[in-house]
Amino acid sequence: MQTWNLVFDIDFTLTGDLPSLRKLGQKLQRLQQGGQVRVMFCTGRPYPDVLHGLKHEELPQPDAIIAQTGVELYLPPFGSFSTPLLDWQLQLEKFGFSAEEVHQRLIDLNDVISLEAANCQTPYKVSYAIMDPKQPLEWLAEISRRMMEPVGRYQVICAAFGESYYVDILPGMVNKGKALRYLLELLKWQEANTIVAGDSGNDQSMFDEGFKGILVGNARPEVKEYLQKFPAKQFYQAQQNYAKGVLEGLAHWQVSTFDN
Repeated sequence: MQTWNLVFDIDFTLTGDLPSLRKLGQKLQRLQQGGQVRVMFCTGRPYPDVLHGLKHEELPQPDAIIAQTGVELYLPPFGSFSTPLLDWQLQLEKFGFSAEEVHQRLIDLNDVISLEAANCQTPYKVSYAIMDPKQPLEWLAEISRRMMEPVGRYQVICAAFGESYYVDILPGMVNKGKALRYLLELLKWQEANTIVAGDSGNDQSMFDEGFKGILVGNARPEVKEYLQKFPAKQFYQAQQNYAKGVLEGLAHWQVSTFDN
């Protein structure tokens, strides 16, 4: 019997439709108990916000958590006492990432970008909100230009929700997809049985790694356009939104019981 690795972004992929999320959670719990699936979160949320979601938003119980857009990895037991996986943190050090240098390069943009809350910042991630709603993509391009050198030290990732645009600046090639691949190899969980689900720009890297995918119906238009370059057999474009779209996608990939 194969075991599926089911990897979910949280916000607007799982959340947004509570009845469907409850249905998804019930099915996942049964399959987890039978050893048929492992559940992983791969989110831009800080770890404490993931814990809040487990307690107050009826998120399914995960077997592993990738937080802060790939910068922090957590294994059970999950609680306020948990610390990020040390070996991954040591990997990040190799890029020479400097949060202070990031701040200095962007300091004169403070009238159009704003630092997100303190819990969104880590030694290996600086997060901003773009405050100019008229030309967010132009400011994103300017931020990317300033982070271009030296090659490989910084990576700029954007996620948009509604009319709001958020920018994460991370070490080198670190992102959700790279963190997921590292964790699967570390835990020796077979990559061929992995399905990822997302909706926004910071989820694109999971598809870049070649995993089977689900794009929920409410996914951002730019992500839908981005995935047009991928083979149709690699990802499924759900018609339904949020957790209902995840359920639809899991049925498409013939994960046990999701077509019932």
